[in-house]
Amino acid sequence: MDLQAVAKKYFNAILKGTWNEYAEESIKYVVLDTSHPMEGKSLFFKGAGQFYSLVTSVETLFLVSEGYSIATINRYTLKNKTGKELQLDVSEFIKFNDKEKIEQMSIFFDSKAFGEFLKS
Repeated sequence: MDLQAVAKKYFNAILKGTWNEYAEESIKYVVLDTSHPMEGKSLFFKGAGQFYSLVTSVETLFLVSEGYSIATINRYTLKNKTGKELQLDVSEFIKFNDKEKIEQMSIFFDSKAFGEFLKS
């Protein structure tokens, strides 16, 4: 399996709105400094869905893979309900399984800038 190609398909699926097809049923999801991973598709869909619904573009700045895991830095362009845009660099650590589904994901970004963006 070409894991970098799988990852790029996933990032493209964010723009197409089909990203949820990549989640394993028992996905473990960590955002920022969450002390315990959220588990299961429904929590992943809720958390990631809020963010992904604002995405208008994704640019991969860095991507490395080993085994079934990738580490990446993506620059997301977001647009809120008032039309304001924000570019946000996000570090992502993703573990896929052999069926190209995401088993684990941890993401890190500037939560202050994102919070202010949501309020504007």
